[in-house]
Amino acid sequence: MIGMMSDLESREAMMRKLQEIGLTLTDLSLYLDTHVNDSFALERRSAMLEEYTQLLQRLEQLFGPLSLNSQNGDTGQWLWAIQNFPWDEEA
Repeated sequence: MIGMMSDLESREAMMRKLQEIGLTLTDLSLYLDTHVNDSFALERRSAMLEEYTQLLQRLEQLFGPLSLNSQNGDTGQWLWAIQNFPWDEEA
């Protein structure tokens, strides 16, 4: 269908967003190392961490675990070893 993203495009867009949020979290964490009383930065980091966690969970639910620390759910399988890796996908 026109206007619909393929699974690969959707995964790439979600991964890009996850990376952007991750960078923001890193920047905020570094900033907070020297500005520990900045309540706006603390609130922003908390909100970004929640968004990151939700997006990570959604990505893993749709496409499989992204790291060894990911939950395998109730599958009883070691999903990390049996899924396709990003470089296995055809371009």
